[in-house]
Amino acid sequence: MPTAPPPRPFLANAKRWYARQTRLARFTLWLLGTFVVCLIFGVILGLFRGLAVTLLVVATIPLAVCVLLLFFRWFSRRVLWSVRNRLTLTYLLMGLAPIVLFSILGSIALYLFAGQYSTNTALADLDEASKAVAEDTASAAAMSQHLISDTGRPSTRASISVLNNGKWQPLSAASADSLARPDEPVPAWLLHSFRGIIERDGRLYLCAADTANTPHGPAEIFGSRPLDEPTLGSLDASLGALRIFSHNEDESPGKNPEAAPKAAARHSTDQVDLKGGSLPAAANLFDAPIYFSAPIPIYAWNNGGKTSSIIVVASRPTILYHRLFANSFSGGAVARYILLTVIVAFAVLELFAVVMAIVVSRTIVSSVAALYRGTRAIDAGNLEHRVPVKRPDQLGELAGSFNRMAGSIADLLIQQREKDKLLNELSIAQDVQRTLFPQSPTTTAGLELHAVCVPALSVGGDYYDFILGPQNAVCLTLGDISGKGMSAALLMASLHSSIRALSFDANSATGTTISPAAMMETINRSLYRSTQSSRYATLFAACYVAETRALTYSNGGHLPPIILTAAGTIERLDVGGSVVGLLPGIVYSEAAVQLNSGDLLIAFTDGVTEPEQDGHDFGQQRLIELITPIKDRPLPVIMATVLAAVKQWIGDHEQPDDITLLLARQL
Repeated sequence: MPTAPPPRPFLANAKRWYARQTRLARFTLWLLGTFVVCLIFGVILGLFRGLAVTLLVVATIPLAVCVLLLFFRWFSRRVLWSVRNRLTLTYLLMGLAPIVLFSILGSIALYLFAGQYSTNTALADLDEASKAVAEDTASAAAMSQHLISDTGRPSTRASISVLNNGKWQPLSAASADSLARPDEPVPAWLLHSFRGIIERDGRLYLCAADTANTPHGPAEIFGSRPLDEPTLGSLDASLGALRIFSHNEDESPGKNPEAAPKAAARHSTDQVDLKGGSLPAAANLFDAPIYFSAPIPIYAWNNGGKTSSIIVVASRPTILYHRLFANSFSGGAVARYILLTVIVAFAVLELFAVVMAIVVSRTIVSSVAALYRGTRAIDAGNLEHRVPVKRPDQLGELAGSFNRMAGSIADLLIQQREKDKLLNELSIAQDVQRTLFPQSPTTTAGLELHAVCVPALSVGGDYYDFILGPQNAVCLTLGDISGKGMSAALLMASLHSSIRALSFDANSATGTTISPAAMMETINRSLYRSTQSSRYATLFAACYVAETRALTYSNGGHLPPIILTAAGTIERLDVGGSVVGLLPGIVYSEAAVQLNSGDLLIAFTDGVTEPEQDGHDFGQQRLIELITPIKDRPLPVIMATVLAAVKQWIGDHEQPDDITLLLARQL
């Protein structure tokens, strides 16, 4: 059967790459694909243009938002991940952002000031030209002559007319350019004093009207001058380029005011676009052009209403500066140089602050980077790695603390390895010690036996054994070595081997067991010679003969075992002597008791009866009261009940001593 061809590596890599992307990235890819498809089919190929353009408009805004979000995520995870980049960005925002904001606000304020100054200057120049026309008109009215030129100013070339029988009559040879045309009616709004700019038939005029006393009586005098490109450019050639826009709805006089809107809709619209002057070349790199506009009062000839007019001025900072300080005293240049010096000093100081901030941040981030490399090295297992300490400051102390921590970790790992090795050895010793104890529970001829030892540590110093001998004899032993832990466990192993060797006299022809008193004396001499003076043990040894049901025992300083008879009476086995291994030459005595069916022997160490709770011991009496009701139950049940009661008595506290309990019941 033919096998399917393996997938292409490019497609497989693309699928894996797409699967690793976030939901936002996948959504952005789909939007981008939609955008490209609509751009190709709708704009380039011209297919489904309307639908494609609609989809382009709909997808543009969410695509831009998703791209910005993805860029912000990338910037936060890649660029701002580094502490150095974070600090650098912080210093830039703290140091440069106010400067940029102040610079922008200052530039805007200076631009507005320069633009306002340029427009005010242009309007002032136009007002001066209108004033010149008004002065010529007043002079003509006073002298009843032709054009009077005002020396010291550019020639106004004004045309003067006088009102005669309600119509304008020219007074000068230049009246061909007069706004007031001969023998035409005079607008009612122009019968009194006036000075300004009037728009008529798409042209602008500088005009002035005044009243004069002539030989024939008072007369209305009117002067005008065309405001054209040469005139506008000659007003102030040093200012720059001027441009006037005017828009006037032509409203014929005498119309009904209520019909004025309809008449304005029917008449043509006068529009004026007047240019004058030129913008000179820039004096330097920062001599950018300044464009500003302001409303200019222009009146319509027909009704005297103001038109929608503005003046636009194009100038440069150097032109405005020289015009502003043209008549200033010589100290202005000094003030300018002082201001430039302060600006340069401020810039140098700011640059120095930014450089110092970057240098300080490098010291911080270099220490952070060294600590980061140190943590990576420690994590990789190189515990010998140390961070170089270069500065006696807090960062240097931090590096020193890291080195000390790394050294402590190395020491702890060494100690842990040694501890693990010791625990392994203790585990082996625990297994070995566990093998020293006989199998339990067990049953011999006449006795049912069960014993448990629970060490407080890994290994303990408590000891028990029951050894089967010839003629259905059993040797029972129970001991408690002074101390806990490994030393007590080693002494317990030595005691175990000695008792095993002495349990039966191999040289005896009859094969009888050694007496418990003789065993105690032999063990005492052996331990005294082979151990330190502070090492000793309590020991209980007993030999049981099944045929006679006699239990012969000797107690070497151990807690007296208890025989709980079937009838409920108690007998304590306390005959013997002192502890073994502490003093030489001690003579031990022994005694014998007769066991009946159902009698229970209870032998224990101090770990059972001496645990405290609220200052009170568990005690032998509590032990007897616990066992008496259940003395006839199986020995493992009795054992489990006693151990559970003792552990409950200890509670959450640490087990104070080894717990050993031996039970023997006569069958």
